[in-house]
Amino acid sequence: MAVPASALSSKNLQVMKNGQIVYHNIALGLGETLETIKARFYLDYILNTSAGFIGCCYVGGYNYNFHASHRIGVINMFKSGQLKAYNDAGLNTLPFANIPTAPDTRLGTITLNAVLKSSYYNDTTSYGFQYFSGEWLESKGTATDGFPSNTTMTKTEASHAFGMDEWQIRGGQNVSVRAYVTNSEGTHYSQPFTFTIQKAAIVLGYDPTTASYAVTSANKVTAEVDVYPFFSLGTRIRNEGVGDSILDGYYYYPVTNKWMYISKDPNDGQYSTVKSSGDASAGNYPTGDIGNPPPVEDFNRFTYHRFDTTLGNACGFATITSPINYLYMPKNVSPDRYYANTGLNQLPTNGYYVRVLSNDIKRYYYIVNGSLVSQGQCGTGTTPD
Repeated sequence: MAVPASALSSKNLQVMKNGQIVYHNIALGLGETLETIKARFYLDYILNTSAGFIGCCYVGGYNYNFHASHRIGVINMFKSGQLKAYNDAGLNTLPFANIPTAPDTRLGTITLNAVLKSSYYNDTTSYGFQYFSGEWLESKGTATDGFPSNTTMTKTEASHAFGMDEWQIRGGQNVSVRAYVTNSEGTHYSQPFTFTIQKAAIVLGYDPTTASYAVTSANKVTAEVDVYPFFSLGTRIRNEGVGDSILDGYYYYPVTNKWMYISKDPNDGQYSTVKSSGDASAGNYPTGDIGNPPPVEDFNRFTYHRFDTTLGNACGFATITSPINYLYMPKNVSPDRYYANTGLNQLPTNGYYVRVLSNDIKRYYYIVNGSLVSQGQCGTGTTPD
């Protein structure tokens, strides 16, 4: 939104400079006091005319920073300092961002607040926080939307949206932040605010052997962590308030739904170190964890009770009490091909494989190079060789 025509006089002040006429809009007072007008539009001085007023600011002063440079006119005055008049009468201004506060400075739960105010006639288009890391960088929680003109709001941003993982910050570290707010005239930055980050004390579920058990474990450990993001590989952790390492085993952090395997740091007995981690969900636990689903088999099993290189021995020595063995065939592959292992990369020994169906019925399968060459029922003539 731009300054409405109703706020401006139909007349303007014309000033000649270098043979060119420069027009200066004249604003209507609209019944407001001079002090109200100066505060509303960040003005130091009001140049009154018969048609209204033109706002002015001291060059380099506080209010001067709330006006875009292209709004500066050609009228110069001196009154306890150099004053510049504005060609828009001073009605278009930048928004305002107050210095932030940090009601919570604990690692992982840092929260920032800042009071923001849009300008009287211009909508705010974006706002947010920046943090200093060699240069001012945008936080992740920066808003892409805005808010209407002549509106005051409090911007709150928590650490999970605050780009904290980009900082790799630690407890005890000082961090500088600032708020900003933008409209069509430009961006206003607050004064920086510096605070000290406090270490985090977090509660973890614990199980000595199984990651999925740690998720529901009633055995809780309060751990002290001084680096973010929590539980990246190599993160050092110790018992909160005790100042010693925690037990080796699996831990669960419900806030991020992560499991971790943590063991004592061999180089520092006061700390333990994250060795591995992952999402606490089926399929993402460590290999062999009971919380993972059973593996999907991409093969069929072929059961047999006896193998031999001769038909007589294979049929003659096979009994219903013989140990069961298996060959494996890939699913949905034609023709059938037999393998000796579930990896389906080792062919079985050439020979006769016998299945005992009952005390009286046995069937043999003659397999060569993984292919079924012939099959039939064991009978007379198939006694042991």
